[in-house]
Amino acid sequence: MGTYREIKGTEVTFETTAPGAAIDVGHVWYATDVSKLQTYVAGGSWATAAPMITVNERKNYGANGTQSAFWVTNAGPPGVATEEYNGTGWTSSGDIGTARPTQNGGFGTLTAGANFGGHPGLTTGDTYDGSTWTASPAGLTNGRWDASACGTQTAGLMIGGANPGGSLTVVEEFSGTAWTAGTAIPTATQEASCAGIQSAAVFMGGSDDSQPTAVSTTFNYDGTNWTASGALPAAVRYAAAFGTQSAAVNVGGNQPSASTVTNLYDGSTWSTGAAYPTAQTLFAGGAGSGTAGTMAGGEQPATTATACEYNFDANTYVLDAWASAATLSNGRSGQQMGQSIGTSSATFVLGGDTSPTPPYYTSATEHFDGSSWTAGGSTPAPSYFGTAGGTQTAAWSSVGGASGSPTLNTYDYDGTTWTAKTAASPGSPQRVYTSGDGPQTAGIMAGGWAPGKMTTTEHYSTPTWTTGGALTQATWRNSIVGNSAAALGMGGYSGPPGDYAYSTFVGTYDGTSWTTSPMTMLYGGTAAGGVCGGSQTAGIMGAAPPSSPPTYARTNSQTWDGTAFATGAAMSNNLQSGSGAGDNTGALAIGGYSPTTAARSDLVEEYSTATTTLNDPKNITTS
Repeated sequence: MGTYREIKGTEVTFETTAPGAAIDVGHVWYATDVSKLQTYVAGGSWATAAPMITVNERKNYGANGTQSAFWVTNAGPPGVATEEYNGTGWTSSGDIGTARPTQNGGFGTLTAGANFGGHPGLTTGDTYDGSTWTASPAGLTNGRWDASACGTQTAGLMIGGANPGGSLTVVEEFSGTAWTAGTAIPTATQEASCAGIQSAAVFMGGSDDSQPTAVSTTFNYDGTNWTASGALPAAVRYAAAFGTQSAAVNVGGNQPSASTVTNLYDGSTWSTGAAYPTAQTLFAGGAGSGTAGTMAGGEQPATTATACEYNFDANTYVLDAWASAATLSNGRSGQQMGQSIGTSSATFVLGGDTSPTPPYYTSATEHFDGSSWTAGGSTPAPSYFGTAGGTQTAAWSSVGGASGSPTLNTYDYDGTTWTAKTAASPGSPQRVYTSGDGPQTAGIMAGGWAPGKMTTTEHYSTPTWTTGGALTQATWRNSIVGNSAAALGMGGYSGPPGDYAYSTFVGTYDGTSWTTSPMTMLYGGTAAGGVCGGSQTAGIMGAAPPSSPPTYARTNSQTWDGTAFATGAAMSNNLQSGSGAGDNTGALAIGGYSPTTAARSDLVEEYSTATTTLNDPKNITTS
């Protein structure tokens, strides 16, 4: 056995405090403060990530890419959509040319992928360059479904599977331009999983022709020969896998029902790892190494859009998440629709309705200091469905309803008192359901209902309003973030009251004119959905419904980076017509009402970004 110096290339050091996160697992030091040898110990864990855009399952028997860069295709009817994961959320990409609704094989990377086969015994396939799918001139020799796939776009493997005659031993190898026969697997198997590359793969689990009887067998492949290896701890089919031949992860599957089990492979033997957060089988897809991967979607026990990340190291990972925060003093909805008033630790709400029966509306203002809500100054009259901007100590509020009728009223706020200012654009229609943002000296509001959806944009520099460039698309209950010099407008309703068709429109504003953005929202959303905060280049919208009413729940969130929208962490509460504060680094979704009970809510959810924390070091016992 070698010495520590021979193995690590360094001596055991003396440290007064534990080394930082850059120190690798297995590094040993002598902690002088406790007079003990210490080290960081690696462990595995799963954490819930942002969900897929659509519920997705039973698509790709194979992994492609890395934990933070891979694709899933054949999503949602008609089975041609592609989604990409970037380590934070999911974005839409180019449709695949051929719908392969179930049980196909995907492999490669985010920018060089391939997808072949699938039910009912398809031979066709497509290749992917990171944005566009192209039909492959080469087809599988043996059409099949429930086969396992791994490798790269120019050196792929398709192993086993089934056709109308039953389970197969057939193996085919892909060069990027042609499929050729590989060495058959020892036993006809379908519904298995695999990991690795064409010249160094591991094939595990599955079922034979007596299916649904699962098997626990494992075989290693060197590009020519199959060799039996250590059996899985339990027989499993419909599991997923990622990694390499010497460091693979096998997760979920039927054992015989949907399982949470994670198994770890070192090239010859298996051990049990951290459980997957929920029992799952028939995943939509995934990718990664033996120490860092992501799995997404699934079919049993229920179809899902859930995604989870796996890490095996000495850190604790908490991914982007919404969590309950301090509740409002009074439940309310329809408050002034400022989209990012202040920050998640210093904001306010004003107005809104507190009851579905008279008296509906309130003039109360509440302040939030990061931990609790307290009473602020009341507005001169009850207000609802107008807009607001600024900060907790320098804000403005305008238009919307007051005492049951639309108004043009504008007020400034100093943190204590609301003061009347010049009415919004004298002579313009009184309106509700508009949206705005920005400080007292550079505020903006656009859109609304007068009646009729509007394109009107106005700039605010206290105490007066001026006319800006018209929206390129009339809308109401839309969302505006930014200021009068640089804003982003998105979503809203594209139809009249009673229609409520959600718009996915996005436009940018340069202080003079609106331009249609190349970005498209994943979920059509409205300012009434909840929080929407940020700028032209980065932000978050919460409580966005997945489709137009009456489909709910409004628990989706989405982020943007100036280039594309991506899915955000799922929210806990199904509410609408709330308000928000903050941006994509920290946000609040405040109040609203239940779309099923109409109850006004005092609930508040807080969004926080991912954190990585180094675990405490472990003492080493010597003898």
